Amino acid sequence: EIVGYGNAADEMADDFDTYYSHCFQDYININLINSEQKELLDTLDKFFDDQSGNKNPEFWDDNNLNSSFEWETVREYASRILIVLQKDNLTIEMERTIEETKSNDGKPLFIESTKITLVKK
Repeated sequence: EIVGYGNAADEMADDFDTYYSHCFQDYININLINSEQKELLDTLDKFFDDQSGNKNPEFWDDNNLNSSFEWETVREYASRILIVLQKDNLTIEMERTIEETKSNDGKPLFIESTKITLVKK
């Protein structure tokens, strides 16, 4: 039985929207980002907006993450943003676990979790 599923393309854009678009003013107020950084972040935000809805449904297909021109553009924006944020010396480590158990009615249940950690390169 599958209780949940993920869509990496959509989730990345949603995370960006949640942690930047809704909070950028707070980041500015506490001097976490400056105007140059905000400008680059806004460019990525606009790019995601330009792809949203029915404008480019292929963009949101996870099968296109590694091959589409648009996702290459996202990676280029992200690289430039990391440089201006002075975070380009970081990488991620990912640990994924899958726990098999039984549901209350005895059916197999798989609990997946992913832990992502930022570490210096």
